[in-house]
Amino acid sequence: MAVTATNLVVGNATVTIGSDLGAIKDGVTITPTFTVFNVDLEQELMPSRFWYTDKNFKCEFTLCEPTLANVKIAWDVTAATSGSGPILLNFGTASGTDFVPTNRVLAVTSFVPGASLFTRSVIFDKALLETPGPTAFSKRQETNLECTFNCAYDTTNSRVGKFSDATA
Repeated sequence: MAVTATNLVVGNATVTIGSDLGAIKDGVTITPTFTVFNVDLEQELMPSRFWYTDKNFKCEFTLCEPTLANVKIAWDVTAATSGSGPILLNFGTASGTDFVPTNRVLAVTSFVPGASLFTRSVIFDKALLETPGPTAFSKRQETNLECTFNCAYDTTNSRVGKFSDATA
């Protein structure tokens, strides 16, 4: 197979959750995972059919700008800020009910292959913070905010998300 140099892509990505989240370290990783059920029959050596029992997408990235807005996203804090007052870190509500993760629309925009400069947008309609990473404050390293989002099925739009290419 001949190599088409314009199909090779090297470039950064932009992540938005309401607005651009700023600098990203080590790129953005979108991982689709599928769980397959094998239909095995006694009369056959190999599975005779396969069924997907679970499909999922994860989106992982590290934010390099620990702004107040980014910390709220990375730690899934939904409290509104008014003035210069503190933001409370709570789990659950005052009535003791279980807390529910915040549904966010997460968009990743990057470059795509082709002779013209195009961008690819991947938009997840219902991204939920699955794993907040550690946040270190040290004189020997930059402060980063690691994020892993689980992209769930959105029953309102009947999809997990969408992706498309457009001219830059």
